[in-house]
Amino acid sequence: CIPRGVTPPPTCPVGSFAYTIKPGDTLYQLAITYNTTVQAIMNLNPGLDPNNLRVGQVICIPKSSPSECDGLYYVVRPGDTFYSIAMKYNVTVAELMAANPGVDPNNLRVGQMICIPKGGHPKPCPGGTIHVVRENDSLSTILLRYNISVMDLMAGNPNLDLDRIRVGQELCILPHKDRGCPCKKGTKPYTIHESDIPSHGTVVGALAMKFNTSISYLMQANPNMAPGDFKVGAVICVPD
Repeated sequence: CIPRGVTPPPTCPVGSFAYTIKPGDTLYQLAITYNTTVQAIMNLNPGLDPNNLRVGQVICIPKSSPSECDGLYYVVRPGDTFYSIAMKYNVTVAELMAANPGVDPNNLRVGQMICIPKGGHPKPCPGGTIHVVRENDSLSTILLRYNISVMDLMAGNPNLDLDRIRVGQELCILPHKDRGCPCKKGTKPYTIHESDIPSHGTVVGALAMKFNTSISYLMQANPNMAPGDFKVGAVICVPD
């Protein structure tokens, strides 16, 4: 029994589903989220006022067809960007945008479905661990956390821009190994002494302070070394 004055929820036709309007919803956002168009939603809901959606209102939304995406679908997660998704699936940002012409790359919504172009596949990381970059991550914190070198990080992520590590980006963390590296121009060899070992904190941090530089710079000057390799007797490269 429907109380007088209350509009019963619609019976959605085959090929569509019922959706309850939530605070902040717009037809444009719903169309993007469910891979359809505003016009297709309007066609299913005669008389619907797109400028006066009410919280709790039930409307019908077309189901997206798998044939609409020549590839595979991906559900947007917190922290995702077009750049991080493109990196994850080994496609370019341009290819991702071309496969999702109605999607605003600057306004991705958690739960939104986007199309990964044909040929895209999750980034492989054989023998390693996938790390999703978090808000407070930086090059130095990632190297310190996993005790790996810049070379180790680049070996697992050959296209990585060390100056543009972004939240939501997925990195392949490979186990540390000696990859060999001579000192580059602008640096000179230095042998770590017993006096360089701090009573607290990390050796690489103490050396960065000694040579008036940053941990990030010191790690990049010694891309073959992990933080744990900075020990007494080790020869490292420091600013010249």
